[in-house]
Amino acid sequence: MSKLVVGAGLAALCLVIAPVASAAPPVNDNRASATTIGAGADVTGTTVEATRELNEPPNCPAKGGASVWYRYNAPREGSARILLETRGGLDATVAIYEVERSTISRISCADSRRGVVFVQGSLDEGTYLIRVTEREGSESGTFRLRFSGVLTEPRGTGRRLPSSGRLRGTLNPLTRPFLRVSRRLSAGRSYRVRVSVGSGGTCNATIRLDYPDDDSRFFDCRDYTVITPDPSYSGTHVLTLEAGTADIDDERYDVSITPVGADDLAPGRFIGGFGKARGSVSGRSPDAEDVFRFDVTRRAEITLRLASRGSMGMQLRTSGGRRVTSASVNGDTGQIRTRLRPGRFYVIVSAADTAGGRYTLSRLTRVITATHVTWEGSASRQKGPGSSSTVQVSTSSGASGRATVTVERFDPQFGWRFYLRRTIGVSGGRGSMSVATREIGQYRARAAFLGTRRFSPSTARRTARLSVVAPLRE
Repeated sequence: MSKLVVGAGLAALCLVIAPVASAAPPVNDNRASATTIGAGADVTGTTVEATRELNEPPNCPAKGGASVWYRYNAPREGSARILLETRGGLDATVAIYEVERSTISRISCADSRRGVVFVQGSLDEGTYLIRVTEREGSESGTFRLRFSGVLTEPRGTGRRLPSSGRLRGTLNPLTRPFLRVSRRLSAGRSYRVRVSVGSGGTCNATIRLDYPDDDSRFFDCRDYTVITPDPSYSGTHVLTLEAGTADIDDERYDVSITPVGADDLAPGRFIGGFGKARGSVSGRSPDAEDVFRFDVTRRAEITLRLASRGSMGMQLRTSGGRRVTSASVNGDTGQIRTRLRPGRFYVIVSAADTAGGRYTLSRLTRVITATHVTWEGSASRQKGPGSSSTVQVSTSSGASGRATVTVERFDPQFGWRFYLRRTIGVSGGRGSMSVATREIGQYRARAAFLGTRRFSPSTARRTARLSVVAPLRE
């Protein structure tokens, strides 16, 4: 009876101290058991219960912990991209290794930032290993790994642009990294090339236009140009976009190669001396700029006003291409006012970034005037007390309109003091007013022509002086 009790007790003790079985490590815990993936792979993995092998290569860029492995057989030369998104508290690094018989060589690596790792490597035909490693001190956790496979820039001319000459879509560094489109351009005909990628003036892409003579041009994220092929490089022009690796998000693109319109290139549309022109431009369409021209037959003051509810700008250029000045509009009115010598000038109205809209452009041309002021025909005059004096205003070019005349009187203690101000009429370049100057002292007059629709305003550069004097007495 006692033996049975002892036996039962030993059995119970053995049951209590028996170890609990631990969870198995991931199937791709070791390099030799790496999981094979192909181009376009989208897999879920984990580092929970993963281990670190004794012959594990050094981590990148710092010490690391447990790791798991993937294998890829590259069918040809090209670049490959990996996006790893970690979950929970896992911080990880991703490295790509080239397998050379029994050894491996690291070709690229990166670590996570806010749970995301994006890494790119250049591959040759052959076998490669991808390692996901916990960063030192990181928690174990799960992750999502997306792999592009070998990416090769499209060859040939790519797809032809549609009949409209415009194409819109999205790029993605993993799934849609390339766009290649083409259009055949005729010699002697002008075409506008418009490129818009990303938003806010920045993008994560390379944009290149290849000419038939093997020359190339690179574009900015927002770019516009006009090209006119000569016979040596007429033919098929190829536009290539490649998504970069600085961002993992989709990037919208809007590209076009279209023949120019009448207002896309000089000589553009003519706008008269007091004329108005209406139009529209858009940063999201091929019609991003409009060109206007005007002539100046004699030196004049030019006022250009651009009114729009959208965002756009205008530039004033000479016939030789020199930029004179510019103005911008953001839902209001922009203005350029300048004086120009005789010649031909151009105004370019351009949409701002992805904005634009309808606009009204007006031109005002005014004859430049010069104003002079005198006391009864003299810039400096002296007379006796007891009578009024006449201020005379003259304007060049026979300008008619209104002028303001300000008269000041000198005080020996306080200097020049305001005396009176009047607005007078000017007709045929002449105007005058009478001023009561019966008291002895010194007076000076200033004058400013206010301008009209035809004549520019101007201010007399010099004042006119009047001295009212009397004989000295005891």
